[in-house]
Amino acid sequence: MSASPSPSHDRGSENPIGHLGHLILDGDTTIDSSTLRKWSTLTDFSGLQSLGICAFGDYTTPIQFLQQMVREGQLPSLTSLSLFLSGSSREGSCRLDETTSDLLLALQPLTSLDLLGEFGDGTYQAILDRHGQSLRDIRLISCQIYFSSDRIEELQDLCPNLRSAELLIPRTQGDQNEAKIYRALGRFPRLQHLNLLLDTTFYDHPVGTDDGSDAFEAKLAQQQLINAAVDKTLALAIVRTIRQSSRLHNATRTCPLRSLKLTKTGFSESSYELSFDLEFQLLSSWVGQNWVCETVPRDDGADEEVHIREIQVPGRVDREDVELAMQNEKCHKVWRELWPDRTGDYRDNWSSFPLWAGCE
Repeated sequence: MSASPSPSHDRGSENPIGHLGHLILDGDTTIDSSTLRKWSTLTDFSGLQSLGICAFGDYTTPIQFLQQMVREGQLPSLTSLSLFLSGSSREGSCRLDETTSDLLLALQPLTSLDLLGEFGDGTYQAILDRHGQSLRDIRLISCQIYFSSDRIEELQDLCPNLRSAELLIPRTQGDQNEAKIYRALGRFPRLQHLNLLLDTTFYDHPVGTDDGSDAFEAKLAQQQLINAAVDKTLALAIVRTIRQSSRLHNATRTCPLRSLKLTKTGFSESSYELSFDLEFQLLSSWVGQNWVCETVPRDDGADEEVHIREIQVPGRVDREDVELAMQNEKCHKVWRELWPDRTGDYRDNWSSFPLWAGCE
């Protein structure tokens, strides 16, 4: 737990009154309704501007108490909210979603919202209905909410003032549906900073009937590896697609985007587990590179330059891990069939498959 208090003394009371501007209740802080109620008698929350809170399992008490505080007018200054929601069961997740959506509808319009965890359509709709016009910064990461091109367009229509966003995007092998997502992202009129979590486990292309054969398994592994591979060329194609779309739809023919971060992740569970899954995940991690693309204005007034650099994230495998994985005969065959006739060190001689570039 962390807070920014400013204690004072309330006249006529023996208890000191704390004034909070910022409060974070992290996962190590156990909060029940009686504790929160006691806090509310000793603390003036009227100046609280930002709040972060975690709700685990089926434990909705902190969210429910916040609702009560809102109804009592104790949070009039709150503009920034961060919630981590984790249900221990399907029923618990549904209760969290319902309770969180009620809270969001009760709050005054926020300018910054950070939601991570298990929330669904109820919470998402409450965000759009109550806070869409006021939001400037948003992070929405949930395994139940994937941003298709249609959902991106809805977000753009109802949250037109966004300056920064972090969203979960399904990777679908760079096909037309994926390209449409990036084009839709270019239509935000004021978006300057964008972080995309690319879920490479979201999608399995159909590869025929599961007959239990090595051939079926190898084909499925190839499709998954294609989806996981994100090299510099693909990263540049993504940022250029967003920027080109922005110029087409922006009245000034300029692009407000200043930075784009691409991070590979895996929220979904594949419906099929490979017999060499452990070794395969090492290969998938190796080709799933992470990138930051930044635009830099030119001194001569010409179009901005795009600078790109790879970023390292915790848990990514090293070269020795890849060599170990390739000792598995099935892994070796999958890799060589995807990238045949490559010379030099195979760990460097692979490439992403291209992003769909057709017309809408």
